[in-house]
Amino acid sequence: MTGLFIIVGVVAVVAAVMMLLSDNAVHSALFLILNFACVAFFYLMLDAPFLAMVQIAVYAGAIMVLFLFVIMLLGAETAESIVSVSAGLPGSRRYTMVAAALALILLVTVGFSLTGDTIDDIEPAANPLVQIVHGAATVNRADIELDGITIAENVIYGDVTRILEIAPGDHEVTVRDSETGEVIQSGTLAIEAPEMPNMVMTVLVYDTYDTLTNSGEATQVLTAFEQDLNAPTGDYARVTVFNGTGQPISFQDTGVFGITGDTAVLASDLAPGTSSEALLLDEGRYRSLRVVRPADENADDGAGQPLLTIPERTFEASSVVLMMVNAVPNTEFPTIRYSVTETLATFGSPQAVGYRLFVEYLLPMQLVALVLLAALVGVIVIAQQQVAPARQSAARRPVRRRVSRPLTSVITNQVAADAPDGPQLTTGDESAGD
Repeated sequence: MTGLFIIVGVVAVVAAVMMLLSDNAVHSALFLILNFACVAFFYLMLDAPFLAMVQIAVYAGAIMVLFLFVIMLLGAETAESIVSVSAGLPGSRRYTMVAAALALILLVTVGFSLTGDTIDDIEPAANPLVQIVHGAATVNRADIELDGITIAENVIYGDVTRILEIAPGDHEVTVRDSETGEVIQSGTLAIEAPEMPNMVMTVLVYDTYDTLTNSGEATQVLTAFEQDLNAPTGDYARVTVFNGTGQPISFQDTGVFGITGDTAVLASDLAPGTSSEALLLDEGRYRSLRVVRPADENADDGAGQPLLTIPERTFEASSVVLMMVNAVPNTEFPTIRYSVTETLATFGSPQAVGYRLFVEYLLPMQLVALVLLAALVGVIVIAQQQVAPARQSAARRPVRRRVSRPLTSVITNQVAADAPDGPQLTTGDESAGD
């Protein structure tokens, strides 16, 4: 495959160079068609047959046929330019061949480097991503600080802060009551660089109780866990379940009919203060989700008493949802709270590359565009300077004098000027007498 790529790449580069060097417009158009065909072959090698067919049908087909039609209609294939592009610039043809040779050398070098695995894979950013979720039901609104800097104010219960990129290491997180300014909970968390791209460290503050009946005064706990923010492929939602109660729980889907065999256990025996793995749920409306004790996770809908039955919940495709199962004071039955986070484009995907190019590198791209525009203006100026002397020499070329009067009038006046004065009568034989 690498050898085929090098061969087609060499043909594409040679066709592009010959398109620029050819003095015949039709030949240049034919070389450009060959270059388009090579690009279409590259699309086939990248498993993109639709783009390959579009390249052939639109560019190599319709557009180039239009070019050839215009060239032949205007007779440009036989016309010779006044000054050759390479003739006015000494050594330009030699420089063009040198540039083509360097392009071929670069193409071959890259091909062999990819074959020999001498180029390392592109690595994502090493800095971790962090978001903080307010899950303490006893506090309506909270102010959140990171390393002494307030990053969010008046965060409502269940909401999440924006995603921050920080340096790996120990960071201090402080949560305050927005109304009283009292510190709810603070602590130092060791945040390390993620092993996979778009893995965010979710910092959660929630309420806990010393007894299973959730009686007494609530204690706020600060914990952290990783959450996958990559956009799910297909019509799925990525759901993470966090157990904020004081007892183990299981997350269950009783299915359409709620009978044995139709029940699916999504998260089994989830310990207090821990989160489940990312669950992929089909998009749509659910009425069969519930939280049960681990002993009842394999029972049908009629067996046992569920801790929490979720009446209705709609999950949208390509969304990331954090389901916080929280304790309710003076009862063993929990409640649930949802926190929806915006997904991130998968590393290396077209969306991620486009975001990186047009958002993070917008200014460098604009600067490069200005440089290219300046170069284009310079090329136009140089070309005009080379064509101007040729036009002046062509203007000095001897041409036939244009006559402003009709030709018959000029001949009549000339004959009249050469004739003697007075009328003349020719009788045939002037030697005869009267």
